[in-house]
Amino acid sequence: MKLMRIVKTGLIAAVFSLGLSAQAAEVSCGNSTLGIRVVDIDPALVDGYCYAQNGNLQNADIAALGLSLIEKDVYSEGGTSGTTGELKFTRDGKEYGTWSFSQSLWETWDRLFLGFHFGGGGDESNSNPDSFIVELADPDAAGRWELTGVDAKLNGLSNIYLIGKGNGGQVPEPGVLTLLAAGLIAAGVARRRRA
Repeated sequence: MKLMRIVKTGLIAAVFSLGLSAQAAEVSCGNSTLGIRVVDIDPALVDGYCYAQNGNLQNADIAALGLSLIEKDVYSEGGTSGTTGELKFTRDGKEYGTWSFSQSLWETWDRLFLGFHFGGGGDESNSNPDSFIVELADPDAAGRWELTGVDAKLNGLSNIYLIGKGNGGQVPEPGVLTLLAAGLIAAGVARRRRA
């Protein structure tokens, strides 16, 4: 009987925690050691991963962070948006616009991020950092981006990246598997006691 109470309490706590969604809001990401430029993403994951560097994000930089490049769209001066694949974006002004992607990507990846490279990076604090990676909150799949900074050189977007980590749609979290196993054991014990 005591085991059943423990298992029930654990299952209720697990269901409650799985029902909570990640908190999303406007998030600013930068690195004051590198410079004064900041990227604002709305919505993004509050207290999520934020990375900034001087220089364009290369595939090797992304891989070194333990992340995977899903798609990179290069803004073309001939149009106002990149729509070649999963990631859609607009450049409504020189340093701001919108982003979106298929919500089904949250079924494929454990975590999703947006990456940005803005022009004008150089030796001066007011033009750095020029590359950023910001974590998004599940299930958000659309929002806005903006390069900001007090007295910063606000150059236009050069590249935007959709980045992922893990493969959440394929493999359940270890905690979920543990809870499932505990539930099956409890059901077996309860059935055995009734017999």
